[in-house]
Amino acid sequence: MSYELMWLEAFALTLAIEVPIYAALLRRYAGSWFGAVALGVALQVATHPALWFFAPRFEPYWAWVVTLEVVIWLIEGLLAGLVIDHPKGKRYAYAYGLLASLCANATSTLIGLALQ
Repeated sequence: MSYELMWLEAFALTLAIEVPIYAALLRRYAGSWFGAVALGVALQVATHPALWFFAPRFEPYWAWVVTLEVVIWLIEGLLAGLVIDHPKGKRYAYAYGLLASLCANATSTLIGLALQ
C-alpha cells in the first residue's frame, strides 16, 4: 500500500474517532451541533496532513509519537479555543478547547496504536 493510501486510511479513522468527540464536547460552545462537527473536521484537516507529510520522523518511535501528539494536542486545543465562544470568556474557551483536544487525541492515538 502506498504511503498516501496509508495516510488516507489513517485520516478516515481519525475523523471517525475524533470528530464525534469534538462534536459532543464542543457543541455547546461552537454555536450548534453542525458547527462543532465542522470544527472537528477543520481541526483534522489543519493538523493531520502536517503530521503525516511534514513532521520529521525520529527514533525511538515512542518518543516521536509522544512528541507529535503533544504538539497536535496543543495546536488543535488552541485553535478550538480560538473558535469557540465560552460564556465565561476566552480563558475558559482555551481551557475547554485543550480539554476537548486532549480527549479526542488521546482516544485516537490509543486506538491507532492498538490497531497497528
